[in-house]
Amino acid sequence: SHSDGRQPDNDIVLFRYADALLMKSEAKVRNGEDGSLELNEVRSRVGMPYREATLENILKERLLELVWEGWRRQDMVRFGVYHKSYDQRVQLADEKNGYTTVFPIPQKSIDLNPKLKQNVGYKLL
Repeated sequence: SHSDGRQPDNDIVLFRYADALLMKSEAKVRNGEDGSLELNEVRSRVGMPYREATLENILKERLLELVWEGWRRQDMVRFGVYHKSYDQRVQLADEKNGYTTVFPIPQKSIDLNPKLKQNVGYKLL
């Protein structure tokens, strides 16, 4: 432990059991199986009623269970809804191709490797 804050001893790996259950539920549903057992293990822990495991319900549960944990963007990209309008975010005019699901390649990388092509939707400088 370093109380001066220069070399904090906080590089622990944090892995939520609820996240693992929701990942398993999602994998089962995507594989044509029933992931309701895992989904409802997460829900029953907090007194929520039974819900069928569908991709839509799993995405909703991930929002409820993992709020403020930094997974939402990746979840929405994986579920194919990040480039659409939601909550108070409107879809960008040219976003239908889904370009916002990837980041632009840095110009310096493109300069160093002429074989690289900028990701669709981003302009070369």
